[in-house]
Amino acid sequence: QQLEPQLAGVDWHCDCSDPQVPVQGDETALVGALSNLVINALQAAAQTPVIHVTAGRQVDGAVLIRVSDNGPGIPADVRERIFEPFFTTRSGGTGLGLAVVRATVEAHRGEISVLSEAGAGTTFSLRLPPAPLAGALASGAAGADISKQGVSA
Repeated sequence: QQLEPQLAGVDWHCDCSDPQVPVQGDETALVGALSNLVINALQAAAQTPVIHVTAGRQVDGAVLIRVSDNGPGIPADVRERIFEPFFTTRSGGTGLGLAVVRATVEAHRGEISVLSEAGAGTTFSLRLPPAPLAGALASGAAGADISKQGVSA
């Protein structure tokens, strides 16, 4: 909902194989990270932007979310640095967006990766562990709770 104004007139696709894919964590932080990736995709996309977001559960239960664009791609020398704080190629950019996305994903015990090909666009992939079963945490199994108050184990 918060991205609706930016997505007006954009060829926007969201494919979720399982609409109820549970992820444990700070909803605000995770939505912020995904929003950041979508906004970056819009800024990088071709003159007629095409953005694809996919989400689904993997065989091991992990959740895989991908954000793809039809932009020019990220050159290899830039790709090596995109997650560094304060690194930017955009005039007026702060260089904090992707650093914050990576920190958020890692705080949720997840991983982020990027695939980019010159002239063929870019795809960011977030892999997040599934939410533990309610009974597993109640029985004392290891787990972390990430909330607005912080991280606790």
